[in-house]
Formats: sequence, C-alpha cells, structure tokens
Amino acid sequence: MTYDYLNKSFNELANIKLNLERDMRLAFMDAAMSSVADNPNPIRRINEKCFVMNFSEVIGKPLCPAFFDWGKSVQTIMQFLDRKPVEEWKRLLEEKMSMAGDVVYFSFKTQNKGYSYTENYPVDKRLITAIVNKL
Repeated sequence: MTYDYLNKSFNELANIKLNLERDMRLAFMDAAMSSVADNPNPIRRINEKCFVMNFSEVIGKPLCPAFFDWGKSVQTIMQFLDRKPVEEWKRLLEEKMSMAGDVVYFSFKTQNKGYSYTENYPVDKRLITAIVNKL
C-alpha cells in the first residue's frame, strides 16, 4: 500500500462522512420542521415577527415569545447542536430533556467588548420530544 492510495482512501472516507452528516442535518431539519407544523400551541401568526395567542396559554409558562414560536426554538436547538458530532445529537437532546421539567433551557455564552454574559433560551419540551422521536 502506497501513501497515495491510503491518502485517497482517507479522502473518500472523509467525503462519505461529510455526506452522512449533511444527510443527518437534513433529516433533523425535516423532523424539526414537521414538529413545528404540528405545534399544539394555538398561535396565530400575523407575519414573520409577530403572532397572537390566548392569554390562558401563557399561564405557568415562560414569558418569552421564543418559547411559543417553535420556529425560533428550532433555531436555538440547531445553534446548540451546531458544533457537536452528528452521532451525539439524539443523546445530547435526551440529556437536556432529562434535566428539566416542561421547559428546557439552552444557555449560550457571549463575549462583547471585554465582558461576557450568558443568555438562556427556553424551549418547550414537547418540541424536543417530537424531534427526538423522529430522528
């Protein structure tokens, strides 16, 4: 076996891995978007940045619009999974679900001009459960 043959084989395997990861990301997005379509929260979307819902749906839940907008929640989950290996996604989401009640918080650290802060984004546990079941 020559170096060129091994290098070519390695590159082919790396390309196969990239294609599988791309397919996994697409499958995740399909599962997530179908979950968004099945959103049990009775929101009525006015436009991309505005929706209306009954006040009774807000009682006992976080007062954060992103919690009720599952499209934004999917973006939060994708941001969480972005730099993680694809084969770990299901396990990571299951760990997040086991740590919380009905609301799962995703924390992201941000640094800006010499100081850092943490932002917490609430996500409905039903959305994560639906995504995990479809993966």
